[in-house]
Amino acid sequence: HDMFVYMCIIAGCDYFEGIPGFGIKKAHRLVRMHRIPSKIFLALDMTGQKPQDFEVNFFMAYRTFRHQRVYCLENCVIETLMPICTSDVERDTSVHNMWRFLGKSIDSVTAVSIAKGEVHPVTHVSWEKLEIENQQNKSQSNRNITQKLPTSESLSSNPSRLENYDQPMKN
Repeated sequence: HDMFVYMCIIAGCDYFEGIPGFGIKKAHRLVRMHRIPSKIFLALDMTGQKPQDFEVNFFMAYRTFRHQRVYCLENCVIETLMPICTSDVERDTSVHNMWRFLGKSIDSVTAVSIAKGEVHPVTHVSWEKLEIENQQNKSQSNRNITQKLPTSESLSSNPSRLENYDQPMKN
């Protein structure tokens, strides 16, 4: 599993842009030959293909794959896909400070509401409230358009405005 993730990171994925010039085949060959990150990094270094800050970005992408936040149906909470090892937490002092790329923690009530589709996953506002606001915005927009249109009274009081309405438009 880890080697598959290494290959995805090197070729490019949602969490890392990849190494320029590496597709899935070249990434697969590199990972198959070297198998572990330290040897992969060394091989890239020796060929001059290792981008600046690659190791930091590689491990950030790797941790995101392994520890992305997911909703647990059994416990009705947001938790990491794989548990974060105590040694990682001790080394990084605070998971929430060092691993911000995993996203914000979400309380259980909000997590359940998102999972049930009751609230927007980003804003945490109920879909009903968003629909009401959307309808109000459309209504206000329609009022603004209607206010700009000439009324029949204004047209009949100023016949010159009507003169050219039945004429073809000139280019």
